[in-house]
Amino acid sequence: MQRIDKYTGNTYIDRKFTEDMEIDVNDVEALFDQFLSAPELKEVGKIISKRLGRKLEAYDIWYDGFKARSNLDDVLYFPFMDNGRG
Repeated sequence: MQRIDKYTGNTYIDRKFTEDMEIDVNDVEALFDQFLSAPELKEVGKIISKRLGRKLEAYDIWYDGFKARSNLDDVLYFPFMDNGRG
């Protein structure tokens, strides 16, 4: 791959982003910006922080407490959701 770099004038990673992507890099960046600035994300962060009983840390990105588990009743945490229970 590096041998090709001198003929193309850019690196393998650059070529992947500019030639092989199905969506423009600027569009991807805009999607991430829109997602990360959504007010819903802030609300989810508050819920997770409350469940953990502390401020969020960087490693909390791996939080998996929203997985369905038999010992957790989601109605207790999300009473506004019907979840098909009538």
